[in-house]
Amino acid sequence: APVLGGKFPTYVAPYRFQGAPNLTVNGLVDLDDTKEKLDTDLTVVVDADSVMKWKLFGVDFAFGSPKGTLTFQGRDMTVKLRRAGLFDGVIDGSITLDLSTPNPRHETNIELRKVDFRKLMVECFNYEESRGTLNGDVTMTGRLGMLETINGKGSMEISDGYVTSIPFLGGLSVLLGAVIPNFGYALADRAACDFTLAKGYIATENLDIHSTNFTLIGEGRYQFIKDDLDLNMRVNV
Repeated sequence: APVLGGKFPTYVAPYRFQGAPNLTVNGLVDLDDTKEKLDTDLTVVVDADSVMKWKLFGVDFAFGSPKGTLTFQGRDMTVKLRRAGLFDGVIDGSITLDLSTPNPRHETNIELRKVDFRKLMVECFNYEESRGTLNGDVTMTGRLGMLETINGKGSMEISDGYVTSIPFLGGLSVLLGAVIPNFGYALADRAACDFTLAKGYIATENLDIHSTNFTLIGEGRYQFIKDDLDLNMRVNV
């Protein structure tokens, strides 16, 4: 990495491989970092058989056998992940970073398929009570490491899991558990919603959770920075 310029090692430092990946490197690197507009035009194709760790949004994610492409255009870097393992499922997508600032602005697109929802919740929130299989997608922008700057939208679906016990629904589970024994651990056939992200909160207008014993239909928002919930739910038992 140092032969590609003094700052290049910092660009690739976040990607920590357990074993050396196979790389194909092609293009031009402009070493004159004092220029307003760099002529850098570089492509790095990555094909790895090992686990790669990458810390994003404060979480140290472990990607299994990632395959993708890093493209450097001027001071912009784009990572296109064609395929990688994540929490026993599959992730693909892209992230573009503006490398000219300490907290680079990013544009991110992610698609998740057949992800173990429990393992995701343990790694991201240190919470072990949820279960299920997650599929979803999200498109968002913001500044890396600054959750309050995120704006975006997406959708997700969780099937065959204990989803009413997830942290932000915890109060609802306790309340309904007083009426319906062990409600928080009732197995849901499907939970799904479309959502938006803005100014530190996630909002939805169509949260639906279904099982053979109950249906939850709701809308509202969760302020994930302050851990504040404002949610309206209808419960059919």
